[in-house]
Amino acid sequence: MSGSIPLNLQFALMLFNGVGTLLVGIAVVDLLTPLDLVPDGWRFPFYQWTMIIVGVCMCITAGIIRLRALIQINADNHNND
Repeated sequence: MSGSIPLNLQFALMLFNGVGTLLVGIAVVDLLTPLDLVPDGWRFPFYQWTMIIVGVCMCITAGIIRLRALIQINADNHNND
């Protein structure tokens, strides 16, 4: 793995990060405005805060995995020199 992050890992991380961002966005809009973006059947106590926490955890996880892959690539490139 020298040069860049594999394409399938990049796509998976972008998708994971996108879902996390979408969760946070929907939860914040639902929490701060009178709009009801989440159907009544999916609601439970403090569902907005749960969506925010899960979304942030997804974004952080994707960032950590991406950072670890880039550190590994950087180490591989320095070892090849």
